Amino acid sequence: MSLSQEPAFSTLRNHFVCGYKNILQEGYAGDSGVHPLDGNAVNTTNGAGPHNLQTFVMTADGTVLHCLPGFWSSEDLAAELEMAEKLSYIWQDKAISSPDKADLFKRIHLEHLKNHSPELVARSHLQGFDAQHIYKNSKELSDCISDKEAISAVEDLHKVPYDAFKTTDKIMHERMATRPFQNYNAFDTGTYTSYGCNHYDKGENEMEGGPPTLALKGKTLRSVSKPTVMAEAPQVRPSAPPAGRKEKEKETEPQLFVALAKQGLWPEAFRCADKYIKAQFTQPGGYEMRSLAALKLGYYQQAYDDASRALWLGSKHSSATILRARAASKLKPLVYRNTKSL
Repeated sequence: MSLSQEPAFSTLRNHFVCGYKNILQEGYAGDSGVHPLDGNAVNTTNGAGPHNLQTFVMTADGTVLHCLPGFWSSEDLAAELEMAEKLSYIWQDKAISSPDKADLFKRIHLEHLKNHSPELVARSHLQGFDAQHIYKNSKELSDCISDKEAISAVEDLHKVPYDAFKTTDKIMHERMATRPFQNYNAFDTGTYTSYGCNHYDKGENEMEGGPPTLALKGKTLRSVSKPTVMAEAPQVRPSAPPAGRKEKEKETEPQLFVALAKQGLWPEAFRCADKYIKAQFTQPGGYEMRSLAALKLGYYQQAYDDASRALWLGSKHSSATILRARAASKLKPLVYRNTKSL
């Protein structure tokens, strides 16, 4: 539910392309009791349910900048996304060597952790059943424990001292710091998320109720879930297009963008440019178009990022440089802080 709340919602909308993957068939995916369909969605602690959900932040080539296991509050998620955005600039900078990039990756993750507010840390305490899971597997999960002597002195599983465990934000950043700029296909998600229980059941499916609720009694989430089925379009062999048609189709979106821009229809122009980028994502033209629309709409960080991407892709137009400079002037205080922190 935090994805649809501010400030995470605007951050995701303006700076990221969002997608999802059903992990039901993955070995690291967790299981739980069935939450009633008419039950309320509620906030929980940061990092709760690491096996059920992972929020990956990646570059276009699949390089992992960050991975947030489990639930995260909207405010804390937005802050983590901002940090990941800084890492994306480092990854794309061809002037920085690979070893230096790895060092900066580690430094930024650990500095971000050091600057977490007391309120964020308080929102990131371990769930009781996860703390017990770490206690029972203390040898394998020793990196989740801050006071090993206190843990070794525990005699009652139900009286494990919370202060002896690291908070989930600390576990997350310390583990990410050892995985600099890994590709998603090589990322060890199972090991990375291994601080929590694989199965947890609050007993919600045992509550008395009508037929829909009773039908779920004794069931688990995994037993009633199905893998996502992606519909495939029928394979149709297209006929050869008339001469000159292909070139004309390439010009359709830019021409439409110009027409919308002349009318001051910037939201429509932004969507037009976004559509063109999806079809021509390796070409700078679409990013220049979207940068202009974003600047007009007040999305200054988006405008700066798109102009920078256009230049990185080899744009020779002065408009890209001008757009980036104008966006930077709007973001000057923020850009200064980001540069200083790096």
